[in-house]
Amino acid sequence: MGNYENLRLSIGTDSPWGTKGGELEVAFNNGMPSQYLTVYEGCNTAAAEYYIPANTEVTIRWTAGFDPESEGIRVSAMRSNQNGETEVFDTERPQTGVLATYTVADDGLGLIAPQHLRAVSEGQDIRLDWTIPTENQTFDIYRGDRKIKGEVDSYDYLDNKIMRSGTYRYHVETTLNGTSTWAPELGVHANAMNYYCEPPRNLEGSYDNGHIELTWEAPESVGQGLLAYDDNTFVNQIGTSNTKWGIKIVPENLAMFAGHPLTHIELFDCSAGHYTFTIYNGTVANNSTALYVQTHDMEGSNEFVKFALDEPVDFDPTLPLWICVATSNTQHPIPCCDFVGEDNSCLVKSGAYWRPATMFDMNYTWLLRAYTSPIIVCGDFTYNVYWGPEEGGEEQLVLGYEALTATQADYNTTDNMRYNVTAMWAGRETELSNTVYLGPSVDVEENVSQEHALTVYPNPVKGSLTVQGEAIQHVRLFTVTGTCVFESATRHNEVKIDMTNLPQGLYFLSVQAKEGIVARKVVKN
Repeated sequence: MGNYENLRLSIGTDSPWGTKGGELEVAFNNGMPSQYLTVYEGCNTAAAEYYIPANTEVTIRWTAGFDPESEGIRVSAMRSNQNGETEVFDTERPQTGVLATYTVADDGLGLIAPQHLRAVSEGQDIRLDWTIPTENQTFDIYRGDRKIKGEVDSYDYLDNKIMRSGTYRYHVETTLNGTSTWAPELGVHANAMNYYCEPPRNLEGSYDNGHIELTWEAPESVGQGLLAYDDNTFVNQIGTSNTKWGIKIVPENLAMFAGHPLTHIELFDCSAGHYTFTIYNGTVANNSTALYVQTHDMEGSNEFVKFALDEPVDFDPTLPLWICVATSNTQHPIPCCDFVGEDNSCLVKSGAYWRPATMFDMNYTWLLRAYTSPIIVCGDFTYNVYWGPEEGGEEQLVLGYEALTATQADYNTTDNMRYNVTAMWAGRETELSNTVYLGPSVDVEENVSQEHALTVYPNPVKGSLTVQGEAIQHVRLFTVTGTCVFESATRHNEVKIDMTNLPQGLYFLSVQAKEGIVARKVVKN
């Protein structure tokens, strides 16, 4: 299609008594059919968007409805290309006739956002496809905030590198001459179930006069089947001790785990108390389909806790598998991430039935998982080292070293940087390791009392950050440039900071309590 411009039209009505309607016609001299935008009698609004090839003459006409004065009606048109936006008209009470005529420039956008993007689960993998009305575009694929593939020249992509079971959000972007089609609201998501290899552990590093040294440990938990829906990010805790809750894994997601019994359960430990876990295997979860019951005491550690079942639990993969929880002596025991779009990820018991929590306006998914015995024997690892600006998020990481066989690396730079490592195993790449920040001025000056216990979670954070400590007096959050983006004077033992709308990157948290000042680094993903 080549170059083109974008034309956006709108018709608004602001009369409290309604209007008599009218119609915009957009005509072209290149053989394209005319397009129409209409409002009918009453209080209506309408909007439309068109992509028009270069050198096309465009004529926009207004035809009034039953009121020739078009009382209470306002029409507007905006054209845009890579040079910016230009108002064509913005007219109240338009009169019947031609409102504007112009010719589309030959230096148009030249690109368009992918249309009709879909994500479809294919078991271990997720397939993306989309449409596009232009030619000769290439696409960058993002899983979450990380670019996983660049310069894709087709209209589909198979993400076959997923390691952790769960739900993933995708964006597809294209750019030209600095213009980007990035639009997070156009993202899509899908679920994948897989065997699991944890990321490399305990990444550490040092900086000495422009020289970086990194060391890490190999993954420890390798090869187990992982049954999970969540996105791995704690955002809230809800429920009461009387709430019964759980997840259900359907047979199409269980087939690959056939013959491998359940051996572990994992839960984000957000509330201390006594938990009872019941595993069901059938079309319903009741006494007739119960396979196994085990109790476990949680401590409220605000981290994922994985514990072994007392005995392996065999199950029939042709029937749904339920992992359900009941509690006692707990407060808000259900750990949540944002709802991932799967009703089976957030079940609560209502009377005799299990229903998705979204039916009760709770838009969350439970941070609850189960593991099978190892499916794949542990093999050799290779490692990828990523780095990016200290204040940047995952989307700014670049691949520095690839396919390393040793658990160490070095690098020369005088910039303040963040570093992460992944492992490649069985053809797939793990999630990022913990983050380390290294450079000539990356350290935070801290006055920390050893007796003062401060808990900050989740970190990294996407939404709400919780700060817990004894007799907190003052809390401040700073950007890396020193701008204070949050400040609160308090006399409580807990403070919550909403970081949802803050840019991704590194922040510095300063907490004053009666024993002294504690400083922590916080990463916003």
